[in-house]
Amino acid sequence: MVGRCLVTGEIAKIARIHNKIKGVAGAQSAGATLVGFNAESFNSYGKDGETSHNAPVSTYAMYAYTAALNYLLDGKHKTRLGDCTIVWWSLDGSEEAEEMFGSALFGEGGEDRLDDIMKSLWSGKLPYGDVNLDSDFCVLGISPNAARLSVRFFWRNTFGKLLENVAEHYKRLEIAKPDFAKKFLIPYFLALETVSEKAKDKSASPLLAGALLNAILNNLRYPELIYESVMTRIRAEHEVTPGKAAIIKAYLTKNVTGDKYKEELKVALSEDSNNRAYVLGRLFSVLEQAQYAANGSSNLKERYLTSACATPGMVFPSLLMLAAHHTAKADRGEFIDKKIRELLNKLEGGKPFPARLDNTEQGLFLLGYYHETQKMFDDIQSSKEKKAAI
Repeated sequence: MVGRCLVTGEIAKIARIHNKIKGVAGAQSAGATLVGFNAESFNSYGKDGETSHNAPVSTYAMYAYTAALNYLLDGKHKTRLGDCTIVWWSLDGSEEAEEMFGSALFGEGGEDRLDDIMKSLWSGKLPYGDVNLDSDFCVLGISPNAARLSVRFFWRNTFGKLLENVAEHYKRLEIAKPDFAKKFLIPYFLALETVSEKAKDKSASPLLAGALLNAILNNLRYPELIYESVMTRIRAEHEVTPGKAAIIKAYLTKNVTGDKYKEELKVALSEDSNNRAYVLGRLFSVLEQAQYAANGSSNLKERYLTSACATPGMVFPSLLMLAAHHTAKADRGEFIDKKIRELLNKLEGGKPFPARLDNTEQGLFLLGYYHETQKMFDDIQSSKEKKAAI
């Protein structure tokens, strides 16, 4: 059959069946096709539904793309996120650019190398080497789909734009964290934050990988799925990890328009913020500290974090009454009581506890809680170091 090729635009012989692609994780080991039909129900415009004529690609273009893709999938510049296999290449064949991208986004080469790259990019410098920032660079994500393959995303732009978008992504994720936590959340660890710790299968949603990488590479809004998944995990596990807090911060920074929450979306605690949701999160952390100071342990987070975050008006009055007993018993009770009153004074109006917080406000609540808790741990660590130095 002769027809117009969808790739080259030329009249040429059309490939009847496309060669198989090998090396995509989760696909058939013998390979799978990117283009193919297998039933008469796919007939259209009189073309055979059991061949590839419904998507006319010349034999030359078919051999070219299948050979190139098989070569890339057999190479070292690839990784996997969820069910998505990602490959990348520079159109000028720059091995240095390809290695730099793997290090910059996926942490290949170790965290120290990623740290060096980000510090350079954030200061407006090229990390290392003689790389052409104007050269074209491509990133492709493919997932298995029965006997075929699905393209999750395809990105093509200059290498300089790619580095710029990746650097801005990691800048949004910056947050105060303990020394033992990972400094950078590469996409694999971002996706892992959406999965239950008790799950045997640690794979994130198949839809998340492509959407997340597409957002990073194009500097677009983050997918709603990652925010909702993180919020669901916090409600279920009653734990705000550094990774989850970083995702909340990055999501709100990118997806909420304007500078409405600029004061709250900082790396560390914002003591000047008067945002009610953020202040309530800080207050919950201080109330938790009060119980711990009095009893040596606290169950406030497990019992009340979810309800305090969603419906503070129903929870905080009781928690404050409970805190009065805790501060009376605690050694640092007077200091904690003063901090509670300072935070209450930050809440506006005669009704400081709103009946309900919306989804964005719940994120700010959890961020305030995390920032205040991390500040407490930093102060304790600093105090220990000063005593050790004496």
